[in-house]
Amino acid sequence: MIVGVHIIEFFVRRGCCVVSSPRNVHCDGEPFTWAFLIARSDVVGGENLIATVDSCGKNPGELQSEDILARFTLESPLDGWVVDDLRVSHYVSPVTTAPDAAFGRRTMLLIDFRVPDRGSVNPTPLGGMGSRGISA
Repeated sequence: MIVGVHIIEFFVRRGCCVVSSPRNVHCDGEPFTWAFLIARSDVVGGENLIATVDSCGKNPGELQSEDILARFTLESPLDGWVVDDLRVSHYVSPVTTAPDAAFGRRTMLLIDFRVPDRGSVNPTPLGGMGSRGISA
């Protein structure tokens, strides 16, 4: 089994917004994905949307209400969610600064796993320790 652990940290300045990648409703392709909020300060947005699997590739505004299974915002450390990525799709909305903040931050821990292909001897080497986004 190959386990992926990802730290995704967004920093945003007043007047800017940070967008997660991909920018649409999507499926990651792993059997399960867990996401936990580590830190959130002086930001607005970051709403999570869980939708039907056939919503993959669509923009959130294109979805019908029956396509949306859950909609929520993680507010406190260790708030989180888990999805069966083969059965549902997901999305997170852009993050901006809170009205009186000059700078904001949102840090997430994502965990996923997959079973390696038969015959695969060596797992793919680990890349960087995480992803960082900063608004320009």
